[in-house]
Amino acid sequence: MFLTATECGTDYKDDLIQTYFLISCGLMRQITALRDASLPDTEIKARWALRDNRDWQLAPQRKKLAENPNWQAAVTECLYRPFDLRFCHLG
Repeated sequence: MFLTATECGTDYKDDLIQTYFLISCGLMRQITALRDASLPDTEIKARWALRDNRDWQLAPQRKKLAENPNWQAAVTECLYRPFDLRFCHLG
């Protein structure tokens, strides 16, 4: 009923495996697009159906993300739901 083995090892390749999953889940592509100053806010909003509100605005968040040279350090695993780990950016 339960798996007794994992497909991901726990050795020196963990960083490589984690990077692979980050890329495959699309988070890195999304962050790269948000950091890309050549893409207008209107295109980003349309792509991901984002809207500004009183608590969150896209333009200042994109600027903050683009100015952070160490943005990868804020990417971490989060418990999205029970038994559902996902990567998120906490910056």
